Amino acid sequence: MIKIRNQKLYERYTEFLKASLSLFNEFFKRGEIIPRVVYHYWSGTSVENSFSAFIERHEDDVVGLPESISLIELMVQDTTLRDKLHGILIDEKEPVILSNIEIPFIGNWIMPIIESFAERSQSFVFNDRLCDELYKKYEDFFYVPERDLDPIAPLHNFKSELEVIQLDKKLKIRKIHDKEQKQLWLENFSMIPKFEIPSIKFVLEAQYQVKEHRPDEMSYIKELFDRVISAMRLFKKGTFGYNRITTKIYDACPISKASMSSGKNYYEPFHGDQYELSKDEAEDLVKFWKMFEERDFKKYGFIELAIRRFNLAHVRKELEDKLIDLMIALEALYLIHTKQELGFKLAIRAAFILGKDKGKTEKEKIYNFLKKAYSIRSEIVHGNKHLDKNIKLSDDEEISVQDFLLQLEDYLRQSIIYFINLSMNYEVKKISQYLDRIVFS
Repeated sequence: MIKIRNQKLYERYTEFLKASLSLFNEFFKRGEIIPRVVYHYWSGTSVENSFSAFIERHEDDVVGLPESISLIELMVQDTTLRDKLHGILIDEKEPVILSNIEIPFIGNWIMPIIESFAERSQSFVFNDRLCDELYKKYEDFFYVPERDLDPIAPLHNFKSELEVIQLDKKLKIRKIHDKEQKQLWLENFSMIPKFEIPSIKFVLEAQYQVKEHRPDEMSYIKELFDRVISAMRLFKKGTFGYNRITTKIYDACPISKASMSSGKNYYEPFHGDQYELSKDEAEDLVKFWKMFEERDFKKYGFIELAIRRFNLAHVRKELEDKLIDLMIALEALYLIHTKQELGFKLAIRAAFILGKDKGKTEKEKIYNFLKKAYSIRSEIVHGNKHLDKNIKLSDDEEISVQDFLLQLEDYLRQSIIYFINLSMNYEVKKISQYLDRIVFS
């Protein structure tokens, strides 16, 4: 038995649901049937009942029921209910007078109650248990200060042998549910091409609660998810990401079944080596995320810039743009407060930091590689060069431009992690001084 806060609301809600279901059963007796819809998925076709279409067809009949008017009257007259709805379902500029509310508007208040019941039960037969379960959610809107959003972001080009990777108490990566994948397939506004959807196997999910709807809610969630993606890209190589965030069911009004979503105005492909996590790697990722999530980069703008450019490089289509992003990131890290001999100082500092525990040959390799990268970057930004298929590192060594960029990305990945660790012990000024001394230490 559920705990009821508002007995009168519970009674009118139940009366409305029973009366509505009885009305629809009368339509069945007259020979009406529920429309059937054929859905074509990548895995085959599915024929399903369209409860929403059938219910919508009879909206005027439902709204005209005495039990419908009774429920609406209570929602308008009860101070607690009315205050909660004010500005959401009720026009703030006009006094709320039941006779002045247009019928389509009233329908928005009550029709989803029947839709939710029919879709959950797959019938129009009243069920006490389901009625109570749905009423609990309905009532919670008015009396519970927080409600769940539980946003998810489908991950492109991601793979793992695990079903769930629990990053922390409220964040996890899990396998996508069949229903979620099919919903993506049916949506026309998801900005994800249909050919991509069968390959999406995982989602990033957050357990997130809100007290009241705020316009910036999805912005905060996007910022959180972007931070997770940044940490994962820094943890290991692999090209992956997301194009869309959606919540489960967002209660913008007590009976709304719509979800909130956020996405780009264009589709961003993630082509390249697939990001794959083993069980052992997942355990290390959780530790890395804990460290990364706790860091505040606001005082370290150069690290924040490097991470932003590192992420931009992952989605660049043009190789020249990718190289420039990677180099801007490296310059942000290694050239703090530096105005002269930029290419030399970037290469020598990175060589000593990244080759710290390696021999002279490895340091020279890193130095020569980054000198070459800086030279190419300068030629590109001054309009004098496009990247060739192969890049000559020395008289006897040549590599493909793709391998060159992968190596450059890896040097940047190592560098960002190094500077994050450095920021735990040094202020920006001290880091700058440290870079000046490192070559001679």
